[in-house]
Amino acid sequence: MVLLALTLIGVFTALVIAAWRFGEAEDPGVRGLQPNVPSDTAAGPTAKPVPLGIARLEVISRRGGSYVVVRRGSQAAKKPLYEGTIERGQKQRFTGKLLWLHVRTPKNVVVKLNGNRVKLGPAVKRQGLFLTARRVFAAEPA
Repeated sequence: MVLLALTLIGVFTALVIAAWRFGEAEDPGVRGLQPNVPSDTAAGPTAKPVPLGIARLEVISRRGGSYVVVRRGSQAAKKPLYEGTIERGQKQRFTGKLLWLHVRTPKNVVVKLNGNRVKLGPAVKRQGLFLTARRVFAAEPA
């Protein structure tokens, strides 16, 4: 009886350790870095519809931090909409007819354009991507 109890305790302990080591929340977030901001596509009386032809860009850091630059218009635009590191759990949203995006570590972020995930290729790291409401294309090399 004692041997059976010790075996059960050992199995239970192994299961708890495995769940603790390998289990992780889907999107743990980082407290205090960015407040929850309601989405511009959320339904409700205060939600403003986004006009057709406007790109809604969302950059979400999932794995770790990544340096991101977003400009309205082109990569030569003087003042960026955002320039900085988006840390794990943070997200940034942008809207515009034409947006330019540069991501230093693309594997760490998820990019959504009008709610659809955008696959980031090597161009986003080198020369950046242009995003419109209907398409995504590589910028000309600088």
